[in-house]
Amino acid sequence: DDNHLMAVGGRRIPLVPDITSADAEFEGLLLGLEWLCSRPPDWMAQNSQDEEMDLTVLGDCKAIIDQFNNDSVPRKLRPKQTIAEDLLEQLDTFSGIIFEHIPRVENRLCDAVCGSIIEMSVSRAVQEFEQDFQQLKFQSLPSMGKKKLLRTPLSDCIERHLGEGSIVPISMRPPLIQRFADVATGVDDGIAL
Repeated sequence: DDNHLMAVGGRRIPLVPDITSADAEFEGLLLGLEWLCSRPPDWMAQNSQDEEMDLTVLGDCKAIIDQFNNDSVPRKLRPKQTIAEDLLEQLDTFSGIIFEHIPRVENRLCDAVCGSIIEMSVSRAVQEFEQDFQQLKFQSLPSMGKKKLLRTPLSDCIERHLGEGSIVPISMRPPLIQRFADVATGVDDGIAL
């Protein structure tokens, strides 16, 4: 109906040690708040017939919803909560801001969006791997004279695409690693091996 606006979006966050689903949930919240804050000042008036309008934030991470409803105290994610609070303060066009918990099993739309983003990100990562791989596979090792070579373009490519933080699923890595190994053997790149 005319009194509801739903915004759906997502972005990939870096895969780092100790990342949790709460980190991802906060990123989703920040993305939505940033989007709302980037709207022109008269945007709300153009998109609503109501003079007063509430913002309802729906989330399936109960810990975060509880934090914004003052039912719990943030610990590890306090910096992200501070950013969200600063963004919320900019949203003075809303008469109220409500945080509601939605059980994860009822949040199918979010799961579908996240699945699509993951699929696109993996596809892009594999495409980038293929582009780099095609450029490097016929390169010979740089000549360093008597200096010891610690890294090669091929070893850098392996680290960039398959190292720590890679989003390429482990199940997809063996054939990619085999291709790297074949090329490294062909160009006598012992460092990449």
